[in-house]
Order: sequence, then C-alpha cells, then structure tokens
Amino acid sequence: ANGACDLGQGPAAPEPQQVPGVMSAIRVTISYHLRTNKCANMAFMTTYPPRIIGRMIGRSVSTLQRWDREGILKARRTPTDRRYYTHDDYLAVIGQKPKERTVVTYTRVSSAGQKSDLASQRAAVEQFCVASGRSVAERFEDVGSGLNYRRRNFLQLMEKVEQGLVAEIVIAHKDRLVRFGFEWFEKFAQDHGC
Repeated sequence: ANGACDLGQGPAAPEPQQVPGVMSAIRVTISYHLRTNKCANMAFMTTYPPRIIGRMIGRSVSTLQRWDREGILKARRTPTDRRYYTHDDYLAVIGQKPKERTVVTYTRVSSAGQKSDLASQRAAVEQFCVASGRSVAERFEDVGSGLNYRRRNFLQLMEKVEQGLVAEIVIAHKDRLVRFGFEWFEKFAQDHGC
C-alpha cells in the first residue's frame, strides 16, 4: 500500500536458476517483481532492507541483526529506526571493492555573453573546494539555459551520478544546476549515492 515496496507479498517468485554469483539470483527476483508490478522502483534501489540483503548473501535476518549488535556488519538506520544496508555494504560483505566515487564541480551560465561570469563562478567553486579540503576529480561547465535539460555536460554529469561514480557535486548555487525542480535532482543524486 501507499507506494511501499514489499517483495514478500503476492505470488511466490520462481526459484532462480543456479547461476554463479548471488547477484544473478537477486536479479531474477527483482525482474520477476517488476514483471508482476510488485515494485516498479526496485531496479534503481541503492539501499536494501535486511530481508533482501540476507537473501543476497545467504544469511537470515536474525543473523544480520546479531551482526549489527556485534559490530560485524553495522546496519544503517532510517529516521524510524529501521535497519537498511547500502550496495557498498553488500560489496564489502562479498569482498569486492565499491566503485570509487569522486567530487565534481558544475558551473553554468545562460549565454556566451556571460563567459566572464562563468570564470568567476568557476574560481569561487574552486576556492571553496580548496578551503574545505575537497579534491576535485572532474569539472563540468555548460553555457545554456537552466531550463534546458539536454545540456551536453549536464547529461554527462547525470550519467556519472546514475552510475554511482559521483560522491559530491559542488555548485555555486542550486539554480546553476537546474532552474526548476532542484529537489528532484537532489533526490536522484542521493538515491545514487551522491
């Protein structure tokens, strides 16, 4: 109900084929639930409840709870004190290194006549990064309207965010990223580990 995703309800998922690796089994379960419309947003999920992470690593929920208490695998908590795990937690358990996430900057002006503003905006963002100890790996710049969501570097940045490669985006002001709907893009970035 009310948009919650519960993989435990509805018809039982077919038994996944014996394919090497835990992720193949969870993909089968996710795709089954997507086909049956049990959870449309599951494919973009970057956090997992204990039940799902338990299935992924072959452990029970009670084992995960005990590991949390003993500090073996610390769970994160929601504001309502529910346990959850991130994909990085999963990778740590199976012994894989998570993707290295980087700090990037994004600057934008509306027209070519504002190139000097772009230079001062870039300098201000760089100065902030140096002062706060952030090591910038990549810089994205666009000249175009904040209402245009097809700006070349903006799209490249969003692709990197979606791939989970960006830890933080440093901008001079939120309207430099997008003119309207910043909250949606902020949520999108947070959902992808940024």
